[in-house]
Amino acid sequence: MPLMCIQYSEHLPNKQKIKSFVVEAHEYIASLVNTELNSFKTRIVPVAEFIVGDGKTDEQRAVLFVDFRMLPGRTDEVKKQVGDYLLQKAQAAFQEGITRIQVHIQVQVGQLDAPNYHKND
Repeated sequence: MPLMCIQYSEHLPNKQKIKSFVVEAHEYIASLVNTELNSFKTRIVPVAEFIVGDGKTDEQRAVLFVDFRMLPGRTDEVKKQVGDYLLQKAQAAFQEGITRIQVHIQVQVGQLDAPNYHKND
């Protein structure tokens, strides 16, 4: 049921850590939102082009967008904990110690529209 989409610029530092970032997030968040680990689905999407601000120095910038969605029923506090966790882990994996490039990280946590969410598993 929880769905996550990670979009990142192709020159994101430490991008080889994305899979471990996702697996650790699945494991931690499963207990936080009280759902089964195997219900998590994540898409990892490299983005060939992106623009930050004026777009003049994008080769010196990288982006990482994390969009996390779950079915309704979680409190705002739980959603905040999920967002805080994802941001902290993303900063540790993709931003800390990186000086050659500026990494922009955004995390969004929201709800799936339950009446319009369809799946076959």
